[in-house]
Order: sequence, then C-alpha cells, then structure tokens
Amino acid sequence: MHRVIPAVVLPFMLVGCGGESAPSAAPQEPAPAASAPAQPQTEEAVREAAQEHVDAYVSGDYAGAWESWSNNAKKVLDQAGYVRLNELCPQLAEGVPMKVDAVRLNAAKTVAVVRFERLGFKFSYKYLYEDGQWRFQPDAETIADYRLGAEALAAKRKREGSCG
Repeated sequence: MHRVIPAVVLPFMLVGCGGESAPSAAPQEPAPAASAPAQPQTEEAVREAAQEHVDAYVSGDYAGAWESWSNNAKKVLDQAGYVRLNELCPQLAEGVPMKVDAVRLNAAKTVAVVRFERLGFKFSYKYLYEDGQWRFQPDAETIADYRLGAEALAAKRKREGSCG
C-alpha cells in the first residue's frame, strides 16, 4: 500500500532505517561477510551496494536491509529488534523508492558518502568498506536512538508522528 506523505514529515522519516532489540536482550555478534565475494572499492560497487540496501528497506525487507549494516552497527542492534521496530512503527513512505544520486569515496577508498534522492528530497548516508563489503553506517544520533530498544524507540517515533 502506498501512502501520501506530507512534505514536512518526509525529512524526519528518512533517518529511520533501523531498530534495536529490547535493552535486556544481548546484541548478536554480526555474522562474518566472508561467504560473499569481495566487492571492489569503486564508486560503482558502492552505488550497487547502497541501492540494494535502500531497496530492501523501502520494500519492507527489514531483515535484508539489516544485513547491509556495518559490523559496529550490528553490535548496537540485532536483526529481530530492527524488524520489530519497523513492525511497531512502519515507515511513512513504504514503497517509495530511493535512488542513488552520487557517490564520493575517501582517498583510501574505505569510506563512501552516498547521496540519495527520494520524492525530490536529497540526503546522504555513510558506507564503510569492511570484510570486502560495502556496509551502511548509521549516524551517531540514529545509533543513540537504537540504544533505546525497539519498543521505546517506536513509542518515541509515534509521539513525533514519524510512523506510517
């Protein structure tokens, strides 16, 4: 089901690509990415990995989107908590695609800033090269929110009006 999104709410819902299990649950250690073939450290490889990440998120494949996260981010939240958060507080623009607009790599080709476009809005996410894969790295504010746990963060987002 597609929803109409008021323009004033859209920037706030673009930040919420994740969630965390309840604080009492022990975080899962991320599974090593060794089974996947190494991705090259190129703009095109970052573009493909980033597009796959947001395609999973937009389509409601939250478990798949979580798989694209950096090792450090996976230590803050677990996959079940991430899925639970999005069940409790569905995204406002479910099904509305995000498109990679541009990619900028650092000199060492280990960090990329990926610019996206969604409904005419532009925003950026950071990706890290880890274990031969490009991985999404949530910003510090988002990570701090995930530490609240799925239930508490969903309640906070509902109060802010950022759930679908």
